[in-house]
Amino acid sequence: MEFKRICKDFDLKLLQLDTWGMLSSEEVEYKLSKKNTLLKEYETNNISLNQFKSKVEKLTEGLDVPSKEEILSRCSML
Repeated sequence: MEFKRICKDFDLKLLQLDTWGMLSSEEVEYKLSKKNTLLKEYETNNISLNQFKSKVEKLTEGLDVPSKEEILSRCSML
């Protein structure tokens, strides 16, 4: 269950970052590719769950989803 939660959280954050223009489509594709590589490593027991979690979190490290206020501000500018 922990594994599925990690993947779901990552996918959701990536979707949010993409939706609000925080990442280009190339960056999204790159990060998904890296996650899929890590997924295969985990499934073949090359890395532990903790290593998988840590490496997946590093893919979006320093990237924050805009706050509600920032989102409303962007929408009002349109």
